[in-house]
Amino acid sequence: MSRRSTGLVGVWAEVQRQQQRQMEAEARQRRQEAQQARAYQRRAAQSHREYRQAEALRRTEELDAQVASLQGLLAAGCQAPAFRASSLMRPEEVQPFAPGPLAQPVPMPDFHQYQTQSGWTASRRAQAQTEARARFERDWHAAQAAEAHRQQQLASYQREYQQWADAQLAEVRAHNAGVVAVTEGVRRRDPDSVVEYFSAALYASTAWPEGFPRQVAAAYDSAARQLVLDWELPAYGIVPEVKSVRYMSGVDQDKETPVRQANVELCTGRFSRSACCSCCTNSSPQMSWARLSPWP
Repeated sequence: MSRRSTGLVGVWAEVQRQQQRQMEAEARQRRQEAQQARAYQRRAAQSHREYRQAEALRRTEELDAQVASLQGLLAAGCQAPAFRASSLMRPEEVQPFAPGPLAQPVPMPDFHQYQTQSGWTASRRAQAQTEARARFERDWHAAQAAEAHRQQQLASYQREYQQWADAQLAEVRAHNAGVVAVTEGVRRRDPDSVVEYFSAALYASTAWPEGFPRQVAAAYDSAARQLVLDWELPAYGIVPEVKSVRYMSGVDQDKETPVRQANVELCTGRFSRSACCSCCTNSSPQMSWARLSPWP
């Protein structure tokens, strides 16, 4: 074989080797990219599973907290502070008078700040003094006018405040007088006063959870000395229908465990007893859920 043919074969062989190296490099890059993609998918799937599991746990904890709150409603109602008629009284206090900037007098100008030493001659100094006196008097009259206007505004604002304060105090005193009248009516066993007093006691209770029905109808039987209450209790729907939530990674779904009907009835049964206890602690020691004998 000639030298020329040998050189061509060498060039061709080098080209083949370069192509082979390039193909191997591309294959390695594809394998790395595939590995990275699989790793990303595994991380994404793991993150998804962890998120769904955390969400299922969070929902379960919320359900547990709701059920625990319902189950502890009776104890919470019985631990509420006793109702006192004095809690319905309002303090005879009003917001104090606050004039704000109107309380600050307008500062009067000081003539010494207007005096000047300018001018080399007596006539020039006299003219400067005359001009300073004129500026001072102009500013002094303006300040006097502003002060008079401030005092007028202050007096008007104070009159408005006094009218408002008197109205507020009159409203508070009328309310307190009404509470006293109702309390005295209860002592006299006046039916309207009895109904109003104990209805206020029930509505004033803080033991009844927010979102629960808060409708009560009351009637007083003077002959039997009994107060009959009709209080709307929550429906079964207030109890969560689901007991717990578990994430099933195999099918990527949440599995909900329903609450047994017996537990629903137990919780709703506690509502009526809690309402009874809430009445007892917030109205009278002798108060029962259906009827009341508040006097010995």
